[in-house]
Amino acid sequence: MAAPPRGHQYVPWRRVPSWACVRCGDCCKRFLVVLTPSEALNLARKYELPMVARGAKYLMPCKADGSCLFLVEGSVATCAIYFERPFVCRMYPFHVSRRDLGGAKEALFVDHDGTELYVYVDVTCRGVGSGTPVKSLVPIVASLWRRMVGV
Repeated sequence: MAAPPRGHQYVPWRRVPSWACVRCGDCCKRFLVVLTPSEALNLARKYELPMVARGAKYLMPCKADGSCLFLVEGSVATCAIYFERPFVCRMYPFHVSRRDLGGAKEALFVDHDGTELYVYVDVTCRGVGSGTPVKSLVPIVASLWRRMVGV
């Protein structure tokens, strides 16, 4: 099997029919885990991990192969801290922004209170095209994003 692409390839959510996590672990191997300050503090204390600060963000250290420290590989990939996994992990393969990053109308989601958000999906994720219709996931993703950023 060919190696997955290294970077994100975000497209507006209306171009993606469905998505489900297929537990391949690619996202845990390909991307650095960016943490909020509170996530960094909690994980550092609980697991005695050093954190790397980059501006106002923190990066979780990785294994020697570049994969997430908490990735457990077997017949399917699992997360050793699934119920306390970082926000960025909960959001993947979705990306939410208050501004249009391309695709305008196809990316626009108007929340129940009229808030306009732009939602994108990383089409390099192997779960794209399987599972739940994205149109039913977008309100959940928007709600999670709003709770995390306090909007």
